[in-house]
Amino acid sequence: MHLYIWIYFYENSTTLSVDGKNMEEQVNRVHSYLKGTIEKNEDRYNKTVKNRNLRMQTFCFSIGIVLSYLVYIILLINKNNLPVDVTNYLDNKFIIIIGQWFIAGILGNIFGLPIMISLYKNIVPKTKYSHYNTKSHEAVYVDNLDDFTSHNEVQIGNFYNNGKNRKTIEKIYKITIKIVLLQLLISLLFLIFMK
Repeated sequence: MHLYIWIYFYENSTTLSVDGKNMEEQVNRVHSYLKGTIEKNEDRYNKTVKNRNLRMQTFCFSIGIVLSYLVYIILLINKNNLPVDVTNYLDNKFIIIIGQWFIAGILGNIFGLPIMISLYKNIVPKTKYSHYNTKSHEAVYVDNLDDFTSHNEVQIGNFYNNGKNRKTIEKIYKITIKIVLLQLLISLLFLIFMK
């Protein structure tokens, strides 16, 4: 009695075949077990993919916040060498708060966005043409979710480190969301208590 099992892994799908003569019960049991094992993977379109813009921007803002503090410290150190108009701006709490978030957004996207794009490179669904927007005169593209969710994410080839990248993104998000919320609290306290 022989049972033949073939499993072919492709970058975005898996083919499973189980065969055996006069062993239908064993074939069905093995096929069900292997199929269940393969399908136990985490959902491809999970919170990491659905909320990718939030995760990317919290990372970018947290990097930008750190860099904006460095810019602010450098300006304070050189306050005596700066023009009078700039020193007056450094005494205005509204300009400092808005300026910090503005600088954090710009510097964070310059330095943080390439890092997040490299982590999301093979995780996000491909886009497809949706329609033409006559008001903005632009083609609109959306995620091709039907194709994305119909395949398993077999982690070989280009997708070899997707599981690791998903875990890394979630770890980064847990840290960076705290940084952004803390900075928001600091900005509010600064706004209330600074003269």
